[in-house]
Amino acid sequence: MRDDKYFYPEIEDIFVGYECESTNNGEHWYKWKFEQHNFPALDLEILNNMYRTQYLTKEQLENEGWKVEGVYPDGSVIMILGDKSKGWEFLLPSKGNNTIITKLWEIHSDEYKRSVIYKGECKDINTFYKLKKLLKIWME
Repeated sequence: MRDDKYFYPEIEDIFVGYECESTNNGEHWYKWKFEQHNFPALDLEILNNMYRTQYLTKEQLENEGWKVEGVYPDGSVIMILGDKSKGWEFLLPSKGNNTIITKLWEIHSDEYKRSVIYKGECKDINTFYKLKKLLKIWME
């Protein structure tokens, strides 16, 4: 069953620290975070759709300190961390997985440069955390 807000992770998606929701009966879902002490027999549980993961949302990025910079007509959202003179830009697409992460910095007064650092899939908060770590995204 396809859901616009959630997807069922594959076994290779799961790692220690992975955040998702879990269920015993498919009706009631609760927040779950995989830790070393609670890693189940994933093969069977994943195949039975006992875990689901929410697609990345604007609200999750706002909780990480990002601010809405603009919205495209198709619903894609541009988020910014910091400001245009020294910060990061994140395109959260409305459809598909064409996420773009851009580094921003000021060259001269009112002249800014953008460098695309990443273009690809970032479908959930777990992937965002991995990219944040790999790309060293932080505020200076």
